[in-house]
Amino acid sequence: MLLNTGRAIGRICFDNASQQEELVLTGVIPRLVSIMQQYPENDPLVNVCLLALCNLADMDSAREALVDLHVAEVLILQLRRAPDAERSHIILEVLNLLKLQFAESGVPEALSEMVRGLQASSDPHNLCSVKIASNLMVSLLLGDESMQKCFGEGTGMVYQDVLSWLQSSNTQLQLSGALAIANFARNDSNCVKMLELGVVPHILNLLEQHVDEGDVSVQHAGLSALRNLAIPASNKVRMLEDGVTERIKTLLRSDMPPVQFKLLGTLRMMEVVRAVSKADGVKHLISMATSEHVIMQNEALVALAIASAIDKECMQDTLREAQLLPTLQKMLDDPLGAVEVKFSALGLVCSLAHSSDMKDAMLSGNMRDSLRPLTEHASAKLASQAQALLSMLEEGS
Repeated sequence: MLLNTGRAIGRICFDNASQQEELVLTGVIPRLVSIMQQYPENDPLVNVCLLALCNLADMDSAREALVDLHVAEVLILQLRRAPDAERSHIILEVLNLLKLQFAESGVPEALSEMVRGLQASSDPHNLCSVKIASNLMVSLLLGDESMQKCFGEGTGMVYQDVLSWLQSSNTQLQLSGALAIANFARNDSNCVKMLELGVVPHILNLLEQHVDEGDVSVQHAGLSALRNLAIPASNKVRMLEDGVTERIKTLLRSDMPPVQFKLLGTLRMMEVVRAVSKADGVKHLISMATSEHVIMQNEALVALAIASAIDKECMQDTLREAQLLPTLQKMLDDPLGAVEVKFSALGLVCSLAHSSDMKDAMLSGNMRDSLRPLTEHASAKLASQAQALLSMLEEGS
């Protein structure tokens, strides 16, 4: 009787908004979920309940009811035991309609597991499931908390699986992998960690695969990921040192204007400071660093950090003449100074400290006295950076 009732509900609510609303108001959603909880292995019954939920789930009232019922656990169980592609597609459709509400309910992990099991298949139905699941994963990573949980400081299962997508022969997984990396790279901490773990070569390899008559969407996604990763000053320095710009330049042979435009934008981000340094513009950057405008100060400090990393020897005399170290100490000592300016100043000090001469100047100029109070700053990020730099200066001193 339950099976026939479920079929009747499915027929009643198919493409009929008024009857869908009526069913939701009469409490059909809790009943459908309850049936799947009571009879999880009754495939015909589960199928009709899933079809009915799929027909109803695009309604706001139905979505609210499903979230309140914690339906994610039920759907994940059925996704893992789905006997065929049809069942998987129905579940994925419901998950897609409720994606943001499910971000914290174990859904990303279940999707990752599903893709892992199907990505080697050539069956069209399985490939369709892989596409839906990987697209849904990218959407779930738009939420900051969900994204951070999946990243897991670079050791999360979902993040590790996303890395494998970059190396897949499946173009859809390559695309979703690059988009997911761009989503993970939404804060400096993640960007620095991903660079340390070696994500950039995977992205560059992917871009090189698609440069000649490749997939434009994959190229755009890969370049977006690179741009996000290059935002932190320390990453710009590292990427320049690792020769990333040279590899990006080889991609300019692409005959697709949109891709060329994005390539040039990425190169501009990486190389503009090199050009400023060669044009004797460093003194102007130092002047900007003492501006009363926080944004201008911050940009100048980041640019100086990159310039000093590119050419430490040539920069030293200019920086000494400009009395940069005492200026940086004043910024660090200023109790009213903006946190972002102090953080960028620390980044510049860190870059300069790789030169033995500049390190000696910092020690003789009591830079450590400016760093110690910052190790107890309310900003954990700033405190951590100050502690790391203090330890660096004290090594061998």
